[in-house]
Amino acid sequence: MILLHELENNRVAIMNPAEGVSAEDMIAEVPTGSKYRLITNWGSISTQDLDDFQVALRVNYNPAVTENYFSWDIDAAKEITKERLRNERIPLFEANDIALRDAILANNAGDIATFTTERDRLRDAPLLADSATTLEELRNITL
Repeated sequence: MILLHELENNRVAIMNPAEGVSAEDMIAEVPTGSKYRLITNWGSISTQDLDDFQVALRVNYNPAVTENYFSWDIDAAKEITKERLRNERIPLFEANDIALRDAILANNAGDIATFTTERDRLRDAPLLADSATTLEELRNITL
């Protein structure tokens, strides 16, 4: 049994109980007034999706809805991907900036062009997320 409950900003908290913890014990931990849903399995949602995009998970808390009560906010998933790419590019930017500086000091036009092109590629990398339409596409965007 897994308990999902709403947080601020449309986010979802996931409670996986320790052995021996009852559904009633978990429900007692849900903040007063928060919607929640008990589920027995994740269905089509993969562990990889949860690891990469949990903030983009949306849940329909209406107990009358018994199927397809999960969805993904693709715009939120795009923002997660953009932030991941921004973090991944930091050391690459640093190394490229040093190489570009050295090429400028050496007045090496070929290297200057190469490192300028790389700088622009790194700068624009987060924009690649804008054209993705699935979590898999977002996950596969790399630097």
